[in-house]
Amino acid sequence: MGLLAHIDLALARRLEAAEALFSSELTTDHIWIAGGCVASLGPGSPLTHALGMGMNGQVSAEDFDRMEAFYWDRGVSPNVDLCPLADVSMLELLAARGYRPVEFNNVLVRRITHEDTGGLLMTPARDREQWALTLARCFYGEEQIPEELIVVGRTLFEAKSSLAFQIDDLAGAGYMVQSGLATFFADGTRQTARGRGLQTALIRGRIAIAASHGCDLATASTLPGSQSQRNYERVGFRVAYTKIAFERSNATPAKNPNEA
Repeated sequence: MGLLAHIDLALARRLEAAEALFSSELTTDHIWIAGGCVASLGPGSPLTHALGMGMNGQVSAEDFDRMEAFYWDRGVSPNVDLCPLADVSMLELLAARGYRPVEFNNVLVRRITHEDTGGLLMTPARDREQWALTLARCFYGEEQIPEELIVVGRTLFEAKSSLAFQIDDLAGAGYMVQSGLATFFADGTRQTARGRGLQTALIRGRIAIAASHGCDLATASTLPGSQSQRNYERVGFRVAYTKIAFERSNATPAKNPNEA
């Protein structure tokens, strides 16, 4: 397992482009602006945000106006994920328009080699409804789960580039591949099953699958300092950079789908 020696703009562009492309698969209600995907799955959805803007150069005020109009027209508060390697014009526009930071996310990366093999405790998820319900329970508890949270799981399950995995009905996770880059997402373990190494098993299993798919790199996002970050670091991931989610309202941000 070789560690990445340097995190540069080329790598950040690769990571952000993959995430933006995946976002475009999750809904037909999206547009591309300034190299990024501006997508909406409705108010309050953790999948409603703008990704990757500013990664290929300057963002104009007109570009930013289009992004805002897309969300205002849908009755949604704009939510923008900013990569620290994006063009500085993006940060200047966010500041000028009165946006505030609402969440940090660490983007982690790990090289994949032919040596990354091993037994798989997890299995492919075949039942969309079961996987979506398990995921919702991992993130939001066991009872009175709002229907919109199940919708998030269904949406992730059905995406063209994604695969879903589970360990019985105790833990679940997602996986996608874009141009040799494997992205791990939606890791979740139900409260009663935590502390048993299930997330680590899900990570190791997806690493082995990424190797079998010929990937050279894997990535995941976690909340800074979280147990999920520690689990990823234990198997060789390292923090590439920290993204900030910005919002132009006083609304409570949607719960992070990468963390349980």
